[in-house]
Amino acid sequence: MGLAIDYGLFIVSRFRDELADGHEVPMAVRGSISTAGRTVMMQYIALGMVTALFIDATVLRMLLVPATMKLLGDACWWAPAWPRRIQRNAVAREPVTDSAAAMPTASRSESDPTSV
Repeated sequence: MGLAIDYGLFIVSRFRDELADGHEVPMAVRGSISTAGRTVMMQYIALGMVTALFIDATVLRMLLVPATMKLLGDACWWAPAWPRRIQRNAVAREPVTDSAAAMPTASRSESDPTSV
C-alpha cells in the first residue's frame, strides 16, 4: 500500500511540475505519465517479477513438486514406450566387472531417505 502511495505521489509531483512550467492540463498529464509513469511501470514490472520468482521458488518447487512426487510414488518415473526405446538404444551400458558383480545390492527402503 505504501509503495502505491509513493508512486502516486511521484506522478502527482511530476504533474505539478508540468503545470508550473505553464503546460495545459492534458499536456501536463501526458508529460507526467511519459516521464514518471515509465519509472513507475518499470518498478511494478520488477516487483511482479520478484513476486513470481518467490512464488515459483517456494510454493511450486518446495511444496507442490515434492508433494506430487510423494502422491504419485513410482508412477512419477513412468515414461511412454517411445522415449524408453530411444533411451535404451542411445545410452551406452557400462560393462559389468568382477568387482561390480561382487558388490551387494541394497534394496530400497522407505525408512532410509538417502536410498535411491
